[in-house]
Amino acid sequence: MTVPKEKVKIEKIVKKTISKILKIKIQKKHYNLKMGEIKNWDSLNQIKIYIELSKLLNYKGNIDRLAKVETIKDWIVYFNDRNN
Repeated sequence: MTVPKEKVKIEKIVKKTISKILKIKIQKKHYNLKMGEIKNWDSLNQIKIYIELSKLLNYKGNIDRLAKVETIKDWIVYFNDRNN
């Protein structure tokens, strides 16, 4: 089964943005780590991640769903599931 190109593109953008903000190289093993479990990932950087990704992906999102975003994988799902 292949992943749609749009989802792959979003994953790359999310990964690159979080890497830049947190100043780390993101690997698959990091996808399920939560804020506080990765160096430099605090509440301020969580807000920076949201602002930057919202600009890059032109999507503000659902505030109820945003409150549940805790991991890198959550960020990828949040921006991939724009219609939910």
